[in-house]
Amino acid sequence: MESDIIELAEQKSVSYHGPSFFLEVLPRKNRINLLLALDHNEVDDPYGMAQDTSQNKFIVNAVYEGGVNIAIKNPEHIDQALPMVRQALELTRG
Repeated sequence: MESDIIELAEQKSVSYHGPSFFLEVLPRKNRINLLLALDHNEVDDPYGMAQDTSQNKFIVNAVYEGGVNIAIKNPEHIDQALPMVRQALELTRG
């Protein structure tokens, strides 16, 4: 992990800031959800994993608001999601 990224343990999730919020990891029973601080229309998603959350009133157990949700259901999804996580981080850095 990069030294300027801050990891915060929330009550039911873990959030990452670098310097502002860019990722919240939400554990679920059979998957892990990644909530990214990206607008759905700006995400580079070649695998079609990103779900638009802009119309959601809330996301269960989420502390932050994000525009994109990614469900990690198997190990291959991690490698597919990492470029989108990096994109969210770079956008927070300007």
